[in-house]
Amino acid sequence: MNKNIYLGIDIEKISRINKLIEENSLVMDRLYTKNESTLTKSQIASNFAVKEAAIKALSSFTILKFSEIEILRMKNGKPSLKIFNKKIPKNVAFE
Repeated sequence: MNKNIYLGIDIEKISRINKLIEENSLVMDRLYTKNESTLTKSQIASNFAVKEAAIKALSSFTILKFSEIEILRMKNGKPSLKIFNKKIPKNVAFE
């Protein structure tokens, strides 16, 4: 059993992400899934931070693109990851 703990942390300014999207219309297509394209500006920034943290935490296993991760919200508001990449070991847990 792998006893290593991999952690990714990221904080984003909502205004920075909004500016990035406004300046480049392709950003949404490159960083987000179709389901995420309908989110509010604050949710988009939040998802960016979650995706970047996940990419950092999983970098020991695989290289992920932002578009390979979809952030889902559980009923209690906590993020859950849907990853469209088969290279991650099944024993990796996310909390």
